[in-house]
Order: sequence, then C-alpha cells, then structure tokens
Amino acid sequence: MRIIVFGILWFVTGCQGIFSPAPDEQEIRLRNAIRIHPVHELGYVRLAQYLKTQGRYSKTFSVLRTGQQHIPDSIALIRMEGGLFQGLGYYRESQEYYTEQITKHPDEPLLFLDRAQLYLRLEKQQLALNDARKALSLKPDLFEALYLIGVILDRRTASNVPDQSEQALDALIAASEINGRNPDLWLRISTLWERRGETHQARLAMLRAVELSPESKLYLRRYADLQEKELDLTSQKYSDEISESLHQTLQHMLKLFPDDIWVHAHMGNLAWTQEKFVLAETHLLRALESKSPYPWANFRLGMVYLSQKKWESALQAFEEGLKSDPKNDWAILQTGHALEMLGKNEEAITRYERLMEKGPDDLVVVNRLNQLYWNEFLFEKGEEVLLRGLEKFPAETELIEKLLAYYESHRLFEKAAKIILGFIEAKPDNSAALAKLGFYEKNLKHPEKALYWFKKALSSSPDFEWAHVQQIGILLNTEREDEAENALNDFLKLKPNSEWALLELSQLKLKQEHFAEAEELLEKNLAKYQDSAGILQTQGRLYELQKRWKEAENIFKKLLTIRPNNSLLLTHLGFTQWKLKKTEEARQNITHALYENPGSLWAWNLYLLLLPEAQQRRWIGDDFKMLLPVLGALASKRTEEAWQEITSVRTDPFTRQVLKNMHYLLEEAPQEIKMDPQDMTSKQLSPWINEQWGYFHEMLGNRELAARHFEVVLEALPDNAWIHARLGWVYERLENLEKSKQHYSLFLQKHPQAFDVSFRLANVYTLTGNEAKTIELYELIAAHRPEHDLVLNNLAWLYLTAQDRQVRNLEKGMELALKSVELNPTIDSLDTLAEAYFQSGDRIKALETIHKAAREVDYPPNRHSYLRKQLLRFRKGEQDSSPPALT
Repeated sequence: MRIIVFGILWFVTGCQGIFSPAPDEQEIRLRNAIRIHPVHELGYVRLAQYLKTQGRYSKTFSVLRTGQQHIPDSIALIRMEGGLFQGLGYYRESQEYYTEQITKHPDEPLLFLDRAQLYLRLEKQQLALNDARKALSLKPDLFEALYLIGVILDRRTASNVPDQSEQALDALIAASEINGRNPDLWLRISTLWERRGETHQARLAMLRAVELSPESKLYLRRYADLQEKELDLTSQKYSDEISESLHQTLQHMLKLFPDDIWVHAHMGNLAWTQEKFVLAETHLLRALESKSPYPWANFRLGMVYLSQKKWESALQAFEEGLKSDPKNDWAILQTGHALEMLGKNEEAITRYERLMEKGPDDLVVVNRLNQLYWNEFLFEKGEEVLLRGLEKFPAETELIEKLLAYYESHRLFEKAAKIILGFIEAKPDNSAALAKLGFYEKNLKHPEKALYWFKKALSSSPDFEWAHVQQIGILLNTEREDEAENALNDFLKLKPNSEWALLELSQLKLKQEHFAEAEELLEKNLAKYQDSAGILQTQGRLYELQKRWKEAENIFKKLLTIRPNNSLLLTHLGFTQWKLKKTEEARQNITHALYENPGSLWAWNLYLLLLPEAQQRRWIGDDFKMLLPVLGALASKRTEEAWQEITSVRTDPFTRQVLKNMHYLLEEAPQEIKMDPQDMTSKQLSPWINEQWGYFHEMLGNRELAARHFEVVLEALPDNAWIHARLGWVYERLENLEKSKQHYSLFLQKHPQAFDVSFRLANVYTLTGNEAKTIELYELIAAHRPEHDLVLNNLAWLYLTAQDRQVRNLEKGMELALKSVELNPTIDSLDTLAEAYFQSGDRIKALETIHKAAREVDYPPNRHSYLRKQLLRFRKGEQDSSPPALT
C-alpha cells in the first residue's frame, strides 16, 4: 500500500514538474545548504517544511527519505514523515509507519506520543492511552505525554466511560508543573474542576489562562462565566469581592470588544445583581440591538423589569426571548409569574399547565400552580396538581403538608390517611406521621386502627403528649376503663400538673364511684385552675352523686357566671334546687334551660316534676302520683333505681314503654327505643304519652308522625305554650313554614325571652322572605345577646343583602360583621365581612377577606362553588349584583 501511495505521489510530482515553475530562490538556497552539509538534520527539516507549505508533498517525502538515509537515527525526520502521513489522511499507512519505526526505536518516547495522537484521532482511545503512558514511562517529565493523557481521560469520561475525571485532572496538573505557560492547558484544567463541582478552583485555573492570554475573547468569556457562577454560590461575606472582580473582567472586555453583545449582556446582568437597574437596562438593551436573536439577554432584561415590578415590560421581554427559545421552561415560569402580578391568572395557569404537561419536574411549578388554583378557588384542581407533584416528588414534605392541611380543613380524613400512609411507608419511624394517621383513623370511626398507630407513634416518641391525649381519649370512649386509667397515670408521671389528665382521671373515678379519689384529684386541680369550667362541672356532678345539694348549687351558680345561658348548666342548677325544695328558683332555671334548648329531655322531665299538681294531672292523668317517683328517679339519673321503678310500677304497657324509652335516651342508647305501635294518636292516652311518643318520633326522624302526636297534645292542652315550640320545630323541618311560623309566634307570645325559638322563627322569616320581620326579631335577640356571633352575623348579612333595599343598612352591617368575626371567625362570618367591604366599595379588602376565609378556617367541600362565584363577583366589582345562592 505504501508503494501505491508513493506511486501516486510521484505521478503528481511528475505532473507538477511538467507544469510547475522552476525552483525559487528560497528552495535553491535550502537545497544548497543540504549539499554543503548533507548530514545536517536542520537543513532537511527546513526544506521539508518549506515544500510542505507549498503543497509539494511528494517532494517533501523525498527530502525526508533522503535525510533519513544520511541520518538514520534522526527522530525529528521520522516524526515529520509520520506527521505528513497523518496530515494527508493516510491513517492506516501512518499507523504502519509508526509501528515500524517504534520497532526500530523502542525507547523513543516521542514516537509513542505521535502514535498516541494518531490513535486518538482514530477514536481508539485505549490504544492512545497505552501509547501516551508508554511515552511517559520512558520520559517521566514529558509535558506532551501528561497533557495527552489528560485529554484522553477527559474524552473517555465524556463518552460515558466510568468517571476518570480525577485521573485526567491529576495528569493535567502534573503537566502544568512542568510547563505552566500553556493557556489551553489551564482551560482544560478549569473545565475538569467545574465538572467536579469545584467552581472556585475552576475559576482560579481559568485566571491562569487569562493571565497568559489576556486578550483572548474565549478565555475571558469563560472566566467571566465562572465568576458569575461563583457569585451565585458564594456567601454574602465574599460576594462583594467576587462581584468587583467580575466587574473588572467585564470592563476589560468592554475596552477590548466595545461592541460585543455578550459583554454588554453580562455587564447588564451584573448591574442587575447589584440593583443598578437603569445601568442594567442600558447594557441589556445595547446587547439586544443586534439583529441576531439573543434570548438570554431578553430573559435577563425580563428579570430587571420583574425586580422593579414592571410586570408588563417584564412579560414583553420574556415573550420576545421565547420566540427564539420557545422550550425554555425557566422563562415560561417567569411569564407565569408576571401574568399573576398583572392579575391575569387564567393566562398564568395556562403557562404553568404547559410546564406540568411535560411532567412536573420543577417543584416551584407545582407549588405555583397549586397556589394559583387555590387563589382562584378552584380547589379540586389545586388538589390534583399537588397529587401529580407528589407522584414525582414522593418524599417532598411540603406537598404532603399542604395536602394534609387541605384535607383536614375539609374533614376529608380518608384521603388524608391515604397520603400519610404513603409517607409512613418511606419513613416508618416518623412519630408525627404515625400519630397523624391515628388521628385520621379516629375521625373515620376506626378506633382499633387508631390505637394501633398511636401505639407505634409512642413507641418511637414516648414523650409525645398529643399522641398520649388522643390514645387515652379513644380508650375512654370505647369503655376500656382499666387501660385508660393506667394510661392516665403514666401520662401524669410525664405531666404531673396536666389539667386535662387530672380532669379525665377524676371523671373516670367518678364513673367508678370512687368518690374520695375523685374529690382529691379535683381539689388538686382546682388549686391550680380555679376557674376551669370542666373541673368545676365535674365537681358539681360529684356533689350531686353524693347528694351534697347545697355545695352543688354553689358550683353551678359559679359556672353560670363563666358560661351564662348554658342549657346544661341551667338544668343542673335547677335539678339541685329541686332537691333543695327551692321550687320557684328551680322552675325559673329549668324554664331558662328550655329557652336555650327546648329539645332537652332531662330539662323537660324536670319541668313536669316542678309543675303544680293540677297541671301534672292534666299532663299525665289520674295516675300521675304513681308515676312521679319513676320520673324523679329518671331525673336524678339513678340508673339502677330508675330501671327497678320502671319494671315494678303498676301501669299500662304504653306508659311502661314510654318510661323505658326515656331511660334508653337518658343512658345514651337510642338504638334500644321501641315504637310499637308507631301511631298512638287514636288511643285514649294522656297528653304526656302522646308528647313523649312524638318526641321519640322526632328523635328518629319520623317528623310527620311526631307532628301528629304533638297536634293531639295541643288539642288536649290548648293553653300550653311549650307544645307550640315543638310543633314549630317539626313543621320547620317538614318545610311547612307557615305552620311553623304560626306555632313559634304563639309560643313567643307567652315566652318572649326564649332564645332558641326566637332564633328559629327568625330563620323561618328569612326563608319566607319577610326581611323586615327577620331584622326586627334579630335586633331584639341581639339586644339580649350582644356577644352571640351567629346572631350578629345573620343580622349583618340581612342589612347588607336584603332584597328590599329600604331595609339595608351598610354601616350597621359592617359594624355587626366586624364584631361577629372578632368573636368567632368562621367561613360564614368572614364571607359576610367580605360582602360588607364589597358593598362599601372596598374591593381589595373584600378579596383579601374572602381569601382569608378560604385559607384559614374549616368548611365542607360543598362550599367551593359558592366561594368561587363570590370571588368572581367581587372581581367584577358590580356592587348592585346579588350574592350567589348558598345551596
């Protein structure tokens, strides 16, 4: 093959000899030098170099061969011939030539080095590496060998071969110790340092390259890039120093290349980081004067505008850059942010969704889109985004916490349990997560599962107070008294002064009739928490069970100063006064209790017991004296005594069943109630039996039968007002609002201070559209209950949104709404306050308040649609529009 190659070259030379001009003076001079000194190596080298530059390759080969004949050991001439083969693309011939020469000169490192370069050119990296290492073994201080080893190892690393960047870096650093004047060497060292994540070392290496070649645009750009990266990574302590160094580099580049758009763009970027926005804008606009697209400069300019809250300009800058770089996810994200700031949320959502469609690879996109959906009250879509994000980032606690908070506020405990279970699978020893799952199972009415998870949580964190409280609560509610007692005692060892634990243990002792222990615990607790309503109420109950009626009366009087108008406390007080024979005071308190809760069976039973005999006879019949001891036992909540009285009293089966059903209800066992026959209205029975049978039907949801029985009572006792309260409630639930209104009104004629019935009548007036009457009644209630947040809220809503604009009162509505929120911020009261701001023309506060409501308070998912409609209405700003219907 080499003979054929030489044949071709001699043929070309012959053609050149025919057509080329005679040798010039330079060639003649060089040839004469060889004739004079035929063994002078440099003469052959110079003549070969000259002929090569003239493109006369066959003549070049001829000179080199002639030289080697005269100087057989000339490595320089051998290398030139091998290099000429490479340069002309005769790689196979070149390889054969080098191999032949290496055989002749096995200890010549430069020949191995040249063949290594050939192998590298042929992508035979392992062979190249072997030859380069052989050259280095023959001459350990051979710069070119170390350099070439570094280059080869660098290429292998980039070609998905196991990482050899450290070896490459070691080789290049060793080469720099032999010859540190090669700027390309430092460029390669810099690149390797950067690949290893050592930005500072990369910058220092690039500085050496710049010092060696201070006007090289390539080196200066690379150096500036590394300064920018280091500036992004460094702490504030050193940032000023690096920033100043970068500024000097860019200023130097501006002097060398005053029209270079890259330099202007990066000078603008530096000015932006220093908050010199005018200077930044000037340089970036200069960079964008070129007709060539420069999206990076567009994006930097967009950031300059974002920093100044020039949202429209920022959006335009990013959009311009995206024309040339349409797949730049970071820039698309910034357009979404700018659109958000411009209030164009729907367009922002579109941008973020574009990014999500590619796969939620950026947690920022997930959080932004979720927040935007929730800000738009598109709650289900926001939930979906978080779930999609969680598929990509299953261990991201921020996403998990957002989902759990959302599910908890909407009482979606089944969904919450599924999310937290996935987290526990990844982190099985996380006690907070284990306890959360227990809490969700508890709310899902799965006590056994809940106890299992709380036990696991406490095994990881024995001092986890909240988990202890939850676990003990389940044990108490599932009648596991021994376990609950042990758990409470263990908890009190951790928290000996816990008000909650002492109270729960005292209540347990009370239930077990260990009165002395219960009293001791209560006294200990009261010494620390004198006004604790829970402790005082338990103490009052203890005194009742011990028949210490006077002490019990004093306790419940004190409690009513803390919690006035509480129906249960009023009933306790009336009960103790009944025992103390304070009949009139007892009647007043029981009547007050029924004003607050007309459906209280205990209070109603005491009410009958406190009636004069004549009225008791009218209610119960001629056998009333025989039944009074049974009713007394039921009112006293003496379970066993009451049951013995019920089973032993001589009475008819209907009366006995009524007494049994009363016993079941007072013992909180409604499932035991028997209603046979369903309808007793045709039988000649007492008003009391019909009233109780109607009450049982009402409890069971049989409202029509309840109404029928109450109507029979009304026929028998037309002057009794209390049955009107019962009928009003049943007819309201049956949506017979006219009858409901009639009965409520008749009751209130005799009992105008009855809070519960007044409130219900106001609701009926609202439903029937009688806004003036509703406002009048709410004003009356509010005068007596100025701290009742629900009354204040409902009245405020009417003043703000009444269909009859004559009764509207914006000032009063605002005042009442503010007070209601102050007392108890709920979804309803905050919605009313938002409406008040909207009606007063303050659209910004209206939007802030409705967002606060959606974000900070609990409400069911069926409220979502209403909130969304209200949000859009506020945004439109049409104050004359009506609020959406609340279904």
